[in-house]
Amino acid sequence: MPTITSPAAKPPAPKPAPKPVTEPALAAVGAGAPAPQLARPAAAIELDKLDLAFDPQRSTFEDPTPSVLDGQWHDAATKLDLAKAYQEMGDVEGAREILQEVLHEGDDQQKSEAQTLLSKLA
Repeated sequence: MPTITSPAAKPPAPKPAPKPVTEPALAAVGAGAPAPQLARPAAAIELDKLDLAFDPQRSTFEDPTPSVLDGQWHDAATKLDLAKAYQEMGDVEGAREILQEVLHEGDDQQKSEAQTLLSKLA
């Protein structure tokens, strides 16, 4: 039987090298064109009339550091949430202990809510 041979596949022709990138000619980007005019020349800004004095008495910024009481009230709010979760899980004694802590640490509203929850647990 005669064998059929296929012609050898030719490798693909190499791609031509890319052209080097050069800066565009100045004439192409408008060299020699007049510069745009500013609406207000820089010399017309009167910097000497600006009042840059700082008056700490007029400052309306609050102190960024939280007070100790803010942290305690936040802790008491977290404990209230935890006590409610304990109550929902059926851990009445655990809820009662945490609510007692809220009565000692919380603000008036938190203490009132803790007292209400304690009365429901009884």
